[in-house]
Amino acid sequence: MIYIIRLLQHTMSLVFVGFAILLMLAPLFLELSITQMFIYWPLMLISASVTYLFADHQMNKSLQHQLQNQTSNASTNKFKLAAYCPLSCQR
Repeated sequence: MIYIIRLLQHTMSLVFVGFAILLMLAPLFLELSITQMFIYWPLMLISASVTYLFADHQMNKSLQHQLQNQTSNASTNKFKLAAYCPLSCQR
């Protein structure tokens, strides 16, 4: 599951880089004036950056929950082993 989340993070990074490049090229296709482009570019880059940071934060939270679940499952299994196995079995 952790590998899937990491893969999603890298895919998301590539998608947002492509999105930012398209946003920077959009004024050329829309034939905006120079002053409109200087207003448009920073706004679009800021919105793309905020969106990326929010999505990355959500992915990191999901990854942390996965790691915590794996850690708690490992400690729970250790206690189960201690309850059902004699000391010689646990070594």
